[in-house]
Amino acid sequence: MLHRCERLLRANAILPPMRSNSVLGDYFLEFGKDLHVDGNQSLLRAGDVARRIYLIKVGAVRLSACNARGVETNVQFFFEGDMVCSLESMMSGCPSGLDLVTIEACDLRVIEGDSVIAAIRSNP
Repeated sequence: MLHRCERLLRANAILPPMRSNSVLGDYFLEFGKDLHVDGNQSLLRAGDVARRIYLIKVGAVRLSACNARGVETNVQFFFEGDMVCSLESMMSGCPSGLDLVTIEACDLRVIEGDSVIAAIRSNP
């Protein structure tokens, strides 16, 4: 497991933003909870395991990485209607190598990852 986690931490693959479709939107409406977060607040810190999926209703979020010298690089930006999480971290249980931070005040809809994984496994 350690080797798989190390590979995830080193991975530089950038995925396109996930857009909410009607099925996912309905799932967020039914099982999600509203959350207001001020600007420049961490949703996920590098080294933590992802536990939540966020749907951005209002606001913007950035995904960034720090290199060994502590230099931060923006990797991707997410906006209204985008869903965001570190899916690799959530599914593997390995720590994320990326930071997820609000750029401005955000209104989010949040779902706990465990409930999503359980729903996927029960409805193949």
